[in-house]
Amino acid sequence: MLSEPAALILAQAFAKLLGQPEPGSMAYVRCLPPEVSTALAAHAHFAVPGWRVAVVVDEEDPQTRCIAADQAVDWREGKGQATLLLVDPTRAGAGMDGIYGATREIGEAELFQLATELARQQLPRGYKGFAQKALAKARLGNQRRQLAPWSALDYLCRACEDADQVGAALPVIGLWPVATNGAPDAADLDKSLLLAERLLSAQGSRLAPEQRAAALRLGDGETARETTLARLLRQVDPLPKHDALARIAEVSDLWLNRMNPGVFDDQTLQAIEWVPWRGKTENQGPGQA
Repeated sequence: MLSEPAALILAQAFAKLLGQPEPGSMAYVRCLPPEVSTALAAHAHFAVPGWRVAVVVDEEDPQTRCIAADQAVDWREGKGQATLLLVDPTRAGAGMDGIYGATREIGEAELFQLATELARQQLPRGYKGFAQKALAKARLGNQRRQLAPWSALDYLCRACEDADQVGAALPVIGLWPVATNGAPDAADLDKSLLLAERLLSAQGSRLAPEQRAAALRLGDGETARETTLARLLRQVDPLPKHDALARIAEVSDLWLNRMNPGVFDDQTLQAIEWVPWRGKTENQGPGQA
């Protein structure tokens, strides 16, 4: 679902980037996820002053501001009201080629850099630093691929809507959910990252769900919670990590701070470092390492 802050913040970002509307002006954006473009066009609070907005898909629907490529071309040739097109590249078709070459594109970098900063500024006092560190941890956990700009913005916007989401919405960026219980503690982020990597990592061989749950050492009286965790891990193991974390977020008893793994009591976690197994010694013979 598209949060209200996301619709408002993106509207602000587009207004700043597009500037003063002039008759005949047209711009388009195609870096948003398709489902976000569709939801944004239909959102009651998404409006860019002076600009007509529509999402370009394969079927017209005036109620949700959906148009087809041929109508977008007609608008461009008609030189009428200034227009912003949210393009779904998977559905817009080849009819958009003329618009791509003749109108301004709002690029991913400029849009998300501005929107992310606008969202960060709206976070309550005491939450901005936590959110920034959460995004840094998420990028560390995504070392093999970049954190999607929309995921980062979506996370910040959810926290703008409800401050408790700064911990609860961590699965959006690939981290284990955290119950903040008031002001968030940045020290929880190392644990959140470690839980997501230890319990859901798809790399190499994995222990059975029951073994992974037991290894957390939840303590006496936590048998039911351990069983619930093991059962849920078995259910989400076939899913992509993002989808698995979304399912886990639905079970609040398994959020960090409601679930207190004893494995973290042995030592204070200072950092997590991934060391490539291929190193300088990989080609050395016996006794040379």
